[in-house]
Amino acid sequence: MNFKDNIKKIRKDNNLSQEELADKLGVTRQSVSKWEQGLAYPEMDKVLTICKMFNYSIDDLLNENIDTVKEYKQRGNNLNKLIDDFLAYLNKTINLFSSMSFWQILKCICERTLVILILFIIFAIGKTLLGLIVDDFVRFIPIKGINIIHGVFNSIYNLFAVLFGIFIFLYIFKVRYLDYYEFVKKSDLKHEDKKEEDKDNKTIILDDKKEKIVIRDPKHSGYRFFAAVAKVILFFVKLFVAWIAICGLFTLVSLVTAFIISFLFIKTGLMFVGAILIIVSLIAINITVLNALYNFIMSKKNKVKKFFISIISATIVLGIGLGLCFIAASSFDVYEGELLTKSKTITMKDDLYIDNWHNVRYIETDSNDVKITVNYYEYYDARIEVDEEDNSISIIINNISKMNTMGLIRKQIQDINNKRINTNNGYYTEVRTSKENIKKLMNNYEKYWGYRYENEE
Repeated sequence: MNFKDNIKKIRKDNNLSQEELADKLGVTRQSVSKWEQGLAYPEMDKVLTICKMFNYSIDDLLNENIDTVKEYKQRGNNLNKLIDDFLAYLNKTINLFSSMSFWQILKCICERTLVILILFIIFAIGKTLLGLIVDDFVRFIPIKGINIIHGVFNSIYNLFAVLFGIFIFLYIFKVRYLDYYEFVKKSDLKHEDKKEEDKDNKTIILDDKKEKIVIRDPKHSGYRFFAAVAKVILFFVKLFVAWIAICGLFTLVSLVTAFIISFLFIKTGLMFVGAILIIVSLIAINITVLNALYNFIMSKKNKVKKFFISIISATIVLGIGLGLCFIAASSFDVYEGELLTKSKTITMKDDLYIDNWHNVRYIETDSNDVKITVNYYEYYDARIEVDEEDNSISIIINNISKMNTMGLIRKQIQDINNKRINTNNGYYTEVRTSKENIKKLMNNYEKYWGYRYENEE
């Protein structure tokens, strides 16, 4: 920029018209107009007046970019202000402690220690919660990558915790002590080098050689501090309650979904009515609790009487629904599902073992071969696999039958609507071989897995 651009920029930045600037400089408006158009230049005394008036040097005004100069000065002013504020903070702190009694200093140190402890607990909880979130995002990454991410996360979080913790610690100290104390000059005091107490205003004046510190209402100042700590604790309690409320919202969605699904069982009659009453009562309880949690989070007053009336009413409806379901269930027929079997005969080997033990029954026979029979009901599917290299037998059970998933769902809905309950949805495995082979199978299992099991009868 040159002079014409700078003078125009200065005028606009200071919200001056050409006529107003001309009046300040003692020239005509036409002169200012010619300067901005580059048709003329002001005399040196006018240039000096402009520099003095708007805090620029002659070189800045004639040769530099005013925006750049202004930004540079602003940075310098901000840095100087930051240094001055820091030095003032230190100066006030030193003066404060030099004027406090031993017990006041001890009390201050105890309070600051409590603040550090609270900050440490908060940041530790935050690190744990964020760590769980990070683990969910990186669980599919190879272990080396996870270790690197954990290292970076810990470094960033620790740096943030230290810097933010120091800031909070100093800010609380400033609000709690430095802002609470008022420095007054010696000349403002009626009696010098004496300790006075104003009973009406509850003001204590502590002597100092250069300045005095007025501590207002020191008896109640501690309560303010603990009230502030209570607010911090309340904030985190509200965060926890908010998390519970979010879980409650998901529960509400699930209950509404269950309410809609329940109409698939309308043919059950009394069972359907009972289920509807149960779901509606649970929805009412859920909404009542969510409303109470919302009022607590937003610091609104809860209507206790209305809350308890709603809960009690919903509980009564819930009891009625449970009673109807119990009466209806007594009329349901119980039947056993179709029993299916799969078998495989395996030649016994010295290191052979059965990988599964749950629901396995060993039956002694005269045969040296091992016959595996899996008995399962219609809602399951089973297969027997033999690993020749590992010499292991695996019984694999899937919680799905030969029907497809939708077929299973339709069958279960049909059973409920026909008031029937299938009680046999389990499975068990029978192993038939000689007594000596049974012992070997058990010993091999213990050798491979490190613990022994007993035969299930």
